[in-house]
Amino acid sequence: YKEMLDNLVLSSRIKVLHLLSIKDMMPSELIEALGIAKSNLANLSKSLIAEGVIDSYKSMGNYNTNYD
Repeated sequence: YKEMLDNLVLSSRIKVLHLLSIKDMMPSELIEALGIAKSNLANLSKSLIAEGVIDSYKSMGNYNTNYD
């Protein structure tokens, strides 16, 4: 996804929402796809969760957080 998104002038917020519209992703996948710092994703995801735009959850038997 990174190659596709690099050529677009979009906010990180829009890019995250686009990627999550395709499939649920772990934070590490979003960081890799967007090429952003972990702290920037943490701040962005926290605000998106607070706004009710995305959800975070943990899969059964898996301790990793996923965003939906």
